[in-house]
Amino acid sequence: MGMSVNLLQGNIQVTDYKNCFFDLIACSGNFYLWDMPEVGLEEIYRILKKDQSAYLYEINKDIDKDEVEYWIKSNLRDENLLIRIVAPLFITKQLEIAYRLDEIEEIVESTSFRESYEIEKLSLRGLMGWTRIKLTKHTNSLN
Repeated sequence: MGMSVNLLQGNIQVTDYKNCFFDLIACSGNFYLWDMPEVGLEEIYRILKKDQSAYLYEINKDIDKDEVEYWIKSNLRDENLLIRIVAPLFITKQLEIAYRLDEIEEIVESTSFRESYEIEKLSLRGLMGWTRIKLTKHTNSLN
């Protein structure tokens, strides 16, 4: 495709990127692990170009535990023993520390994205336990 990629490890709370650096930011499965999510979202706002969006794909707590158990059994029955043991533990732990949808909204509302976000519930293999958070930087922003 002729596209180069530069992968770096860092902390979303403080980056070395210039203001308005990125055309797109994507994050998957770690928002619930951020120590200070509001600070991380403000940093995303700072480094995102005007009129561009960031997408966070996250698990959420707003899900029926029985539905999760059924989903795990149905979707992992053909997997090897290790995956059948580890995956349910991992998903259960994620759900314990993940945010509810109203908590996600409260966090976003406290940031510069408060007037330009969408939260959408998503299904993964039939389980409605995931969320897409779209954050768009306004054109009238100073950064």
